Amino acid sequence: MKGHSDWVRSVTFSRCGKFLASSSADRTVRLWDLETRESQVLSGHQSWIRQVRFSPDNSLLASCSDDRKIKIWQTKTGNCIQTLEGHQGWVRSIAFNIDGQTMASAGGDGTVKIWNAEDIYNVRCIQTLQGHDDWVWSVAFAPDGKILISAAGDGSIKIWCRNDEGNWENFKTLREHKKSVRTVSFSWDGKILATGGLDRTLLLWNTQTWEIIGKSREQPDWIRSLAFNIQGNLASASQDGMIQLWNLDRNLNSDLEFNQSTPIRLPKLYEGTDIRGATGLTAQQIKNLKQLGAIWT
Repeated sequence: MKGHSDWVRSVTFSRCGKFLASSSADRTVRLWDLETRESQVLSGHQSWIRQVRFSPDNSLLASCSDDRKIKIWQTKTGNCIQTLEGHQGWVRSIAFNIDGQTMASAGGDGTVKIWNAEDIYNVRCIQTLQGHDDWVWSVAFAPDGKILISAAGDGSIKIWCRNDEGNWENFKTLREHKKSVRTVSFSWDGKILATGGLDRTLLLWNTQTWEIIGKSREQPDWIRSLAFNIQGNLASASQDGMIQLWNLDRNLNSDLEFNQSTPIRLPKLYEGTDIRGATGLTAQQIKNLKQLGAIWT
């Protein structure tokens, strides 16, 4: 499916399976009808849109951007019903809790913000979580909604739980990654947390004990994104354009058998395009085109 005019930064399916949302460096969100393959363009952000996420009941779509804003859209109409501000840096990640009434966002200001979304026309920040020493790159709620995970550029992964007053507090901090952690993902049953980032290593954690139960060998490039399917299999996407599929033995009484399938390499947008004779390009544009597969030298 084609439509965006620049890098696609994020994709997500609705729980009902009828819609796909995508966000791009072209500053737009596209809401795709998977039956007709037609898309609706949602505009309003002023910079790259880093991530999109559906609410559990599919009625809302949240997007976050380098413009430091979060927008809440109605999936039925495509209308933006609220713009949230509060982060002092770009907003890299956003997540809905399973109750649909709580959201979390991760910012370049080193904080995680908790938003009350009971009234979709009056979403408000109710708590700011601090403790990371660098940009926060990813947030995710556990499937049961009782745990929130945040991952940051300082290599730390923080586990947050609600206290008796209903506020989120830091229960534990994991520090096994050697560099920035860019992505986290829970298995559908919530028993495993997968984490990855700039150290090119994929770690699996038992969410009952928070011990490492699986570790990949170092990958050729850093890990951008992780996702489990409902069967418990794991996919990873890395900076070099490779997608890895992992087969996991789900016996949590011992270390997971952690086997890697044949990698899938996706062609880059400008794969093989010769731009050596092009004129008028800035250094940044040349760098971007080379990352997308263009030939310069």
